[in-house]
Amino acid sequence: MTNEQTLAALTGIIISLLTSYVPKFNTWFAALDNTAKRLLMLGALLVSSLAMFGASCIDLQLPFLARVACNATGGKELLGLFIFSAIANQTALPLSPKAPEVQKVLIAQVKKQDPDKVI
Repeated sequence: MTNEQTLAALTGIIISLLTSYVPKFNTWFAALDNTAKRLLMLGALLVSSLAMFGASCIDLQLPFLARVACNATGGKELLGLFIFSAIANQTALPLSPKAPEVQKVLIAQVKKQDPDKVI
């Protein structure tokens, strides 16, 4: 695994963990349906990928920033990193622990869908 892939995976995992632990945002996020959650995650990853590409193009040098060439080859590499981060993100999302407030929201959703279900 390259440094760029490691950073892409960490970005995906960090975004996933933010949805579990940032107060108020985590309960708002938990109330969304699964499709909206996935699309929001992919949007956040797309924004971070495009920001990385833009930072590379303006030669912004940060120690944690993965660098890609500012050309078509770099764009292809960036697409691969985006896919890699999306896989890490979607894997981490269901595995990340849920705060008690988030658990309450999720339980309320299940009860709303099936009032007779025992949880």
